[in-house]
Parts: sequence; structure tokens; C-alpha cells
Amino acid sequence: MRKRLWLKIGVPLAAPLLALFALIMAVVLIVATTSNTNDPDQNGQPGYQGPGGAATVSQTGRVFAVDYSVSRPDPQALRDAGVKVVARYLWNGPKGVTASEIAALHALGMGVLFVYENWPDNPLGGAAAGAQDSRAAIAIAERLGVPRGTPIYYAVDFDVSRGQMATVLAYLAAADDTRYPARAYGGVQVIDAYGKPGWQTYAWSYGVVSKNTVFYQWRNGQRLGGGVVDFNYVLDVANVGVWEPDGGVDWGTGGGGRDGWVLPKQANMPWPVSRYYGRLMHPIYHVVTMHYGDDLGGPCGAAIFAANSGVVTFAAYNGGAGWTIMIDHGGGVVTRYFHMPPGGFRVRVGERVAAGQQIGVVGTSGGSIGCHLHFEVRLSGVNVDPDRFMCAHGVKMTTGPHAAC
Repeated sequence: MRKRLWLKIGVPLAAPLLALFALIMAVVLIVATTSNTNDPDQNGQPGYQGPGGAATVSQTGRVFAVDYSVSRPDPQALRDAGVKVVARYLWNGPKGVTASEIAALHALGMGVLFVYENWPDNPLGGAAAGAQDSRAAIAIAERLGVPRGTPIYYAVDFDVSRGQMATVLAYLAAADDTRYPARAYGGVQVIDAYGKPGWQTYAWSYGVVSKNTVFYQWRNGQRLGGGVVDFNYVLDVANVGVWEPDGGVDWGTGGGGRDGWVLPKQANMPWPVSRYYGRLMHPIYHVVTMHYGDDLGGPCGAAIFAANSGVVTFAAYNGGAGWTIMIDHGGGVVTRYFHMPPGGFRVRVGERVAAGQQIGVVGTSGGSIGCHLHFEVRLSGVNVDPDRFMCAHGVKMTTGPHAAC
């Protein structure tokens, strides 16, 4: 009886229900394809164009940085992931940075950038709110021993309308102080209008990067080092205004050689070579096969760098190689980087990268039994020993009895 009732009632309803489902999916698809994303290289969105021209993030150098509030990621894990700068809140509360946290970051060679935010809409209080927030921020900075002259970025954490801009600028002007200059965090309109070096978020920016942007936030809510962080890039090392450790921040990767070649890994990290170029026993299939690269056994999440400047020609999953990036350096030279994790890329196909620029992080995808970077070099389509190639260009990549130099 129930089966017959379904046939009588359910069949006539099936067509309209399917049509309704198709309509819902179409709406979802339209929203997904027209919404702005966290991608730093999305510059196709219509909208605001900054005065004096706009730059895209892909046209500038990239130094990896993070910011976070109440989360507490492990500083060592941040360093291992290639983080050079950590942006932290000046605040008397759970989200505020502490002297011990600054000391821990400095001890690992990372710089600290400072931001102040009372309430997201506080800038709409104009000059009075700016002066009040400046006094609060400076008091915390003095207590933490932040050197005078270090800028404080004041958050304008909302989409500012044309009618609100004058009030916001009055807020920033009142927050400015000779001891700790005021800078802005916000969308492209705010960074352009304030006219000083700024920290820009991808939000409310329409894919456009201001010519005044020195620090760029391009992805939110990422898990790293046991915490939740936002990803940023330092676009102007000289003007970003971080509090550096006594020895300074090593803005490069180290390990530089001749003709622009550098280590694809961090020079100051012990990365044992677990497998070399040559015929070796495969660890999974247990047969002797040709191993076309060097396996550099770094920790998962550690930074991977471009071995030289070039153009990214491949960035996708590649079977046993896992998540893979390939870079064409010109003259028939191509480098390949295997086994990154899902979401581990820091570049995209078609992007021109600089030598030593971070392109991804170590993972263990594909035919891998542990965290490592499999690094290959190809000359005119033929694999060569990467250790010998790098050694010939003044880069000592490995140690031990198998090392080429």
C-alpha cells in the first residue's frame, strides 16, 4: 500500500523537485563564481582602481608573514614554515602580544609588526577616537619596550564608504604620533586615501593592491603550528616597520650560489638527504628503480623555495609525485618540487618567481612514506643529478659520502 501511494504521489512530484534542486544549484554556482576569494593574485574583479596606478601582489617580492589574535601557534613551527614576520595586537587582554612572546619570536629570528584595534567601527569616532586609541596603544607599546619610531597599524576593519572616509582619515591623523607613527590596516581605498605605507587586506579591495601597500593579508583562517593564523606577505622590507631581533631578520633564504641559484630549503635547518639521485630500492614497491632527484627530509610545513628565478609552469596533483610545482628557468632548465600537501602551494601557474621566493611547504602526498621535499633538475627534458648541478653553480645542497661538493 505504501509503495503504491509513493508511486501515485511521488512520481508527479519528482519533476518539480528536480527542477527546484537544479535552480538552487545554479544559484550556488553563480555566487561561487562571482564572489571575491582570498587569492592574492585575483585581479579581475571590477571596482576601485587606486590613484597613481595599482600593483598586483604577483608583481612584487614575497616574504611570508602571519597574523593572529587569541590563537597561540608554536613559534618554532612558524619559523619552520618560513615565516619572517608576525603581526600582533597591542591589547590588554587575551588577544594581546606579551613581552615573552616577542622574546620567543625574536630568538628565532622573526620580526614583529604591531596593530591596534579597539572596536572594528572605532574609526567612525573620528579624531576623538583616534587620539584615545593612540594613547592606549602607545601605553602598551612603551610597557613592552617597543622601540620608538616603530609604527603602529590602526585597524579600519570594515568596508569604508565614500561618506565615511573623511571621518576615518581624521581618526588616523589624530592617532599619529612622533613616537609611534600611525599607519592604517584596511581595504585598498583606505590605504590609498591615507597615503602612508599600509597593511592592506584582500577584503574590500576588489583584487587591487595599493601602491602604498607594504604588508598584504591574502588568506584568513589557516591552521599552522597548532593555531589559526592569517597569511600575509611583506611587499616592502625596507618600509614595513617591524621590530627586528638584535641580529636582524634574514629576509632571504641563505645558501646562495652563482648565477642566481639558491637552496630550495632553509639553509639553517638540518634536512638530511634520505635518498639520492640514482638507481635505488623503492621504499613502497620494493623494486630497484631510477630515482631522479634528491629527497630532502624536512619537517612537514617547512618552507620550500624557488631554486632560481623563473616561471611556474605546473602546480597541481601529479600522481606518485603528489602535489607538485615545476618552474621553467629558461635555457632548457626546469626544476621540480614533489610531495607538497593539499593547499601547500604559495604560487600559481604562470607566475614569475624570484630566486629564494617561497613557493610552497613540505608535505608527504603521493608516493611518499614521510615528510620530505623531492627535488629534481631537468636539462632540455632530461633529468640530471640535482646535487651535482647545484654544486656546479656554487650551492652545497647535501652533505655526507654522496655529496657532490
